[in-house]
Amino acid sequence: MVQQVVSTNNLNILNLAFHKEDFGIDACWTYTATGHGNGPGDGVGGLIKSTARRHTLLKNILLSSAREFYEFSKKQQMETAKASGKNEPSVHVFFLEARKVNQIKMDIIHARNNILKTTGLAKT
Repeated sequence: MVQQVVSTNNLNILNLAFHKEDFGIDACWTYTATGHGNGPGDGVGGLIKSTARRHTLLKNILLSSAREFYEFSKKQQMETAKASGKNEPSVHVFFLEARKVNQIKMDIIHARNNILKTTGLAKT
């Protein structure tokens, strides 16, 4: 019997397919050829972090928690949008507490992965 192996990216696509059902909000994934082995999320994350670093150094701002980083990033993205004459930022920033992420992981992702394991479609 040949066992089919599902890559991490396939599991991401599976979770994306159920995102609306699981969380009640739409989600999309934009595919691009980055050429450096990282995905589009890495580029967006790098942009957010480098912008925060630049502003904190220039304006002597201290961001000492994830919540402060989120608030700063959300505000900065909105200011950038308004400066460009837009009503919506190009990047939407969200904050999820670790306990919520862990709960989702336990309730949804582990359950779905276990289903894949029992069907022989996932790595064991």
